Amino acid sequence: SIDGLEEDHNLIRMNDESFKRVIQTFHRLRELKLEYPNLNIGIITTFTSFNQYKMLDMMKFIKKELNPDSFTLSLTRGNPKNKISKEIDIEQYKKITTIKNKIFKKGYDNFYLSSLRNANETIIEDIVYKTIKYNKFQTPCYAASLNAIISPEGDVFGCEILNNKIGNIRDV
Repeated sequence: SIDGLEEDHNLIRMNDESFKRVIQTFHRLRELKLEYPNLNIGIITTFTSFNQYKMLDMMKFIKKELNPDSFTLSLTRGNPKNKISKEIDIEQYKKITTIKNKIFKKGYDNFYLSSLRNANETIIEDIVYKTIKYNKFQTPCYAASLNAIISPEGDVFGCEILNNKIGNIRDV
């Protein structure tokens, strides 16, 4: 995960070495890809109020310097430590996702149904945009039916938005 260029990323992560370590890890994974060509290396960025107007520069850096197999843009959600991070400009999100899909055209391409996965990501970005813009869910909720969220403490939730704890994996 890269949340900004070096200074911003380190500030968001509250660690002066974080950006450098992410880049080092990425390059090590690139070396492994030479041995394991089916390994896909993707980068995800969370779109927040802190980085929303710096996204274009960050995406250009990621494309030019790292050129990952995929680049995913996630919208900040749930209960972040700093609530201000959720105060985003939804039109900026739409603009950036449109640009992202032009800069990172390829997406994953080396596994069965990869084109379906890539199309799904584009559709999800549009659903997220409409959900926030109109403050209304665009699809039925499948929380806990298709996946689950596990917190660092092992607590299991069906959804990041609802605070309904299902249990804890350490209690099994």
